[in-house]
Amino acid sequence: MITKEDIRNAGSVLDRYRSSKASIEKRVIENRRLWRRLTGSVADDKTDRETYIHTAWMFNMLAGRHADAVDAYPEAIISGREEGDAPKAKILSEILPLICEQNGYEELWSELWWSKLIDGTCITGVFFDNSLCRGLGDISLRPIDLLSLYWEPGITDIQKSRNVFSVESFLNEELYEKYPFLEGKLSGDKFSVYQSEYEDASGSEERSSVIDWYYKRRGKLHYCKFVGDEILYASENDRRFSERGWYDHGMYPFVFDSMYPYSKGICGFGYVDVCKNPQKYIDKLNSAVMRNALALSRARYFVRSDGGVNEKEFADVSNELIHVSSSALGEDSIRQIENHPLSAVYTNVLQMKIDEMKETVGNREFNQGGTYGGVVSGTAIAALQEAGSKISRDIISSSYRAFEKVNYLMIELIRQFYTVPRAFRILGKEGTQEFIHFDNSLLKRGDGGKIYGLESVLSEPIFDIKVFAQKASPFSREVRNERAMQFYKSGFFNPEMREQALAAIEMMDFDGREKIQKVIGGIQSHAAPPLPLSAPEKANVLYSAAEKYDAQRKKLRH
Repeated sequence: MITKEDIRNAGSVLDRYRSSKASIEKRVIENRRLWRRLTGSVADDKTDRETYIHTAWMFNMLAGRHADAVDAYPEAIISGREEGDAPKAKILSEILPLICEQNGYEELWSELWWSKLIDGTCITGVFFDNSLCRGLGDISLRPIDLLSLYWEPGITDIQKSRNVFSVESFLNEELYEKYPFLEGKLSGDKFSVYQSEYEDASGSEERSSVIDWYYKRRGKLHYCKFVGDEILYASENDRRFSERGWYDHGMYPFVFDSMYPYSKGICGFGYVDVCKNPQKYIDKLNSAVMRNALALSRARYFVRSDGGVNEKEFADVSNELIHVSSSALGEDSIRQIENHPLSAVYTNVLQMKIDEMKETVGNREFNQGGTYGGVVSGTAIAALQEAGSKISRDIISSSYRAFEKVNYLMIELIRQFYTVPRAFRILGKEGTQEFIHFDNSLLKRGDGGKIYGLESVLSEPIFDIKVFAQKASPFSREVRNERAMQFYKSGFFNPEMREQALAAIEMMDFDGREKIQKVIGGIQSHAAPPLPLSAPEKANVLYSAAEKYDAQRKKLRH
C-alpha cells in the first residue's frame, strides 16, 4: 500500500531529479525567450527595443525545417511476423490512423516539431483516458512539456529510469471540485512549474501542482497521483491493478524525440542552441548598420544658442523664409553635423555571419523553392532539393522512429483496454465507406498449435511497424507527373517495346516502380492480323517448307 510516507520519499526523489535537471531547464527557458524576442515583442534586457533590431534569419530557418516536417507527416504500416497475423495487422493499419485522427495528431505533430526545433527535445504522452468515448475510455495522445517531466539523471533511455514524475499546475478551485477532501489541505505550491512572462502569475498562490508518479516495482509499472502530502490515486492501492500493474506493457507512457543528442543524457539540443550566437551578432551588426543608415538619411545641425535662428522655421523644409532675430548671423551659427558611412568591411562581416548560419543549418536557396539560373526542369529542381534536404531527412527519420514507439504503445493499450467492440469507419475498395467492429480478442494470447508434433507455448501476436511519409510536397507530385510524361515520350507504353521498357525500369529506383511494371507487363500487342496470301505466295511458302523437310530427312538418313 502507498502511504503518506511513500509520498514524502517520492517528493525527496523528485527534488533530487529536479536539481540535476536545472541546467537543462535553464537552457530551454533561454531558448524560448530568445524565440519570443525574434518577433520584437520582448526587448533585450541590456538594449533598447527601438535601437536594437531583431532580424528573422533564425525564424526563417526554423520555419523552413518545420515546413519540411509537415510535408513528411507520418503514416504507420503494420505487418504481422507470422502468416496468421496478417489479417490482424491489416485491420490495425486501418485503425491506428483513425485513433491518431481522433486525437488531432496532425496538430500534435506540428506542436511537437516546434518543441523539437526550439527545445531540442519533444515528448509524446501515450495514455488511456477513461473519460473518453462516453465513459468507455480510449487512447489519448498528448504533448508533454519538457519542463514538467523529471527522470533519473544520467540515463539515455526513459525506460531505464526508476521513477518518472510529471508535474502539472491546477487551480485550487478545480481540485476542490474534483477532490472535495482537499478543502483546507492545500498550502503553497512546493513544486511550482515554470511560467512564461506571457502567463498571468498573479494567481500563483491559488494554484497547486499535481504530480503523476510513475515507478516500476517487481517488473510492473505502477502509477500514483498526489498533491502535497495527499494521495489522489495509487494503482497499488487498487485491487484491480495492485498485482497486474497500471499498464500491461510495463513501459513508461512517454516517448522522447531528440534532435541532436548529447553524449550522455536523454535530452538533446536543437537549432536555437546552434544558431543563437550567430543570430545575436547578426542582430548587433544589423542594428549598427541600420542606425548609421538612418543617421545618414537625415541631416542634423549644430545651432548656437545666441545665433538668433528660428529653429521651428528652420526645421520645417516647406518654409521659404526663415527669420533671424540677431544681426550677427555667421557661418558658425548653424553648422551641419558630418556623418561618415560605415566601411564595407562591416557589411561584409554581416553577410558572412548570415552565410555562416545558412551553411550551419543547410538552409540554402533551393531548400525554399528557389533555384539557380538556368535550372527550370522539375526533375533537376527536385534533385537539388533532395541533395540539400539531407539534414531534414536525418532529423525527420528520428521522429519516425519515435512515431513507431508511439504506435507500439497504442497497440499494447488496445490489447489491454479494448475489451468491448468498437466501431470504426474505414475506406474500403474503390473508396467506399465500410464499418468494422474491433476488440482485443484478436490480440490476446491463443493456442500456438503444434510444432514438430509438440504443443507450442501460448503466444500473443507480434507486429512490425514501418513509418512512411503520408503526404508529399506539391513539387514531388510534379516530378512524378514529369516522369510519367518522359516514359510516354520514350515509348515505354508501346506494346512493341514492352520488353525493353521492363528492362529499363528494372534498373531504376523510384516509388511505385512495381505498379508501373505491372501496367507495362499487362499491355498486349494490338497489331493488325496479316493479310491473306495469294496463290503464288502460298506456293512459295509450301516449296520452302518442302525443301526444309527434305534437308532434315537427308540429315536423319545420314
